Amino acid sequence: EHNNNKMEFWANDAERMSIHDSGNVSIGNTAADNGILSITANKGSAGDLWSQVGPNNNASLIIQNSSSTDNTNAVLYFANDAGVQAAINARFTNHSNDNTELRFSTHNGSSGAERMVLTGDGKLLLGDKASHTTDLLQIETPASGGGHGIQIRRNDTNTDQVIGHVMFGNNTATDLVKISAKTDGDSNAGDSGA
Repeated sequence: EHNNNKMEFWANDAERMSIHDSGNVSIGNTAADNGILSITANKGSAGDLWSQVGPNNNASLIIQNSSSTDNTNAVLYFANDAGVQAAINARFTNHSNDNTELRFSTHNGSSGAERMVLTGDGKLLLGDKASHTTDLLQIETPASGGGHGIQIRRNDTNTDQVIGHVMFGNNTATDLVKISAKTDGDSNAGDSGA
């Protein structure tokens, strides 16, 4: 049905999808200014996505690759006027057990590459695509240009305060051990702390 300068699609006596005169598409709502594609659903199920809710009980968008070949992908790409510059993809590494990774790609001005991987068992890999340790966080620095690390930064010019800390704990106490960094009385750049 064409009405009010938009194309309306009806099912079960209700408007389900609209293409507006701006070219925006609304599914599950009638708003013309919610972006190029707006998808709305009223799903009241709450809780853990896998053990309690499930995809049909959420407002969800499913991107499926139906191939049964290992290491295939289902991808959401982001592009500018020059083409694709970033992506988030699910890598289906093993179809026999459904092991799946999330991979994040960006473009650094010279080339695009996968920069971060969240493995199926919950490990976070930065700067590498393969896990080389049993630890949950792995940071790989480039072969040239010097090693890189982690910076904990306080967003002010404090002169005698704690900048940040790393805490270690278990399921009964979150602060069994703490490593803290505190400035030593001046706010100069390059302050070594105390």
